[in-house]
Amino acid sequence: MKKYLKYFNFSLLLTPLSITTIGIFVLYSIYKSTDQPFFEKQIIWLLLSLLLFFFFSFINYKFFINISPSLYLILLLVLTGLILFGKNIAGTKSWIGIGGVGIQPSEFGKIITILLIVKIFRKYYKDGLNFIDFFKASIIVGLPILLIVAGNDMGTALTYTFILLTLIFILRVKKLLLIIIVIGAILFSIASWNFVLKDYQKKRIKVFLHPQSDPLGVGYHTIQSKITIGSGGTTGKGFLKGTQKKLGFLPAQHTDFILSVYAEEFGFIGVIILLLLYTYLFYSLFRTAYISEDIGTLLLVSLILGQIFFQFLINILVSLGKLPVAGITLPLFSYGGSSLLTVYSLLGLAENAYILKFARE
Repeated sequence: MKKYLKYFNFSLLLTPLSITTIGIFVLYSIYKSTDQPFFEKQIIWLLLSLLLFFFFSFINYKFFINISPSLYLILLLVLTGLILFGKNIAGTKSWIGIGGVGIQPSEFGKIITILLIVKIFRKYYKDGLNFIDFFKASIIVGLPILLIVAGNDMGTALTYTFILLTLIFILRVKKLLLIIIVIGAILFSIASWNFVLKDYQKKRIKVFLHPQSDPLGVGYHTIQSKITIGSGGTTGKGFLKGTQKKLGFLPAQHTDFILSVYAEEFGFIGVIILLLLYTYLFYSLFRTAYISEDIGTLLLVSLILGQIFFQFLINILVSLGKLPVAGITLPLFSYGGSSLLTVYSLLGLAENAYILKFARE
């Protein structure tokens, strides 16, 4: 316990806690305009998330890596069960009701998938990813994606691809394999457009290129998000004083477009402060990965960093109208119990890796 406290990296706890706290204030502001008490639920989720953070930071992360194959099998069974027996909620079969509370297993599945990837690649990787290695990784990541897509949750399925993307960045990829990956991605995109994406999803992409072509339909989200951000100006309209939010013009205020609400009330300066907090969190994770002494720790922390960073990046770009609406929330900031629990669990694993590194010295 003394070593645990001595080498505890407070930046991996206090920085995300600061981000979530700001998010709760934004949710409170939304509540004052909509009477939807998301902020109360988010406080409860935060307390539970902190418990998970300390749980994962206290137990050696290698234990979870070792049992990851069993956890992965359970994940596939649960996702399959959701497709067969799950209730359709908001058009998706991705939720389990526990005591009146909705839990999204696919969110926790990202932790399990990352752990299994680390288990497989932590020992024998030396010369970079070859085709067989990448094929193994694609199968591990691809199976949950297929089951999640079958449940019609495209946004969460997309976040799983961040695992593969980060793996390509971290482990050296041979040029021929990189070419194959690019060609494969193009072919996959074409096939998805023709056989996987539904009409409304295709329309989102088309309207993204020309938002004004459907200003009251699919393009409405993007247009209103940009208007809301722009109305905040440099210093913002002030806490609880956002007009776009108050008048109900902005959809998905508490999830996908919560950044727009924040920008309207706290302005450009407030957004910069929030981005600096995220930047410091990413730096803390990068430093933890950089000082790693083995490939397993490097992979684990890098995959955690990649998962949070790419989700953050896509949400920001969607809010600015630079990407089509993808249904991806802003990690640590948006409302969402399963997402919050997952991110704090991942940060707890990174904290444990940091502590163990210095405790061994």
